[in-house]
Amino acid sequence: MSNIGIAVVEITKANVHRLLYANKNYYMTRKYKPEELQETYENNVVELMDTESKIRMNILVEEALRYKKNSINFDIKVNCKDGECKCLLCKGKFIYKPERVTMNIVETDITGVSESLAAGIL
Repeated sequence: MSNIGIAVVEITKANVHRLLYANKNYYMTRKYKPEELQETYENNVVELMDTESKIRMNILVEEALRYKKNSINFDIKVNCKDGECKCLLCKGKFIYKPERVTMNIVETDITGVSESLAAGIL
């Protein structure tokens, strides 16, 4: 069984997703301690993504906000503390409130599957 990461992020502006909550699997996947993410990236989770993932995430979130979508599905690549890159399959659910917009995210590490597909094994 895979370790499921759970996070809640506040969408503060384009390409800034401030981490409000994350379970231990979220941090374990990225190989960071909670305080390290705060110190290094000020909890902007987009900063851990590779360039292509940042661009796609920005487009998806802008579209979701424009049309008040309830959820989005996406995959991203994140850079871990040790330099490793992980592929994550994510489902995000938007919560719209007058004071802020948040997105609840459930993520699954699919790095092994992604590598097998790239190698032509699956």
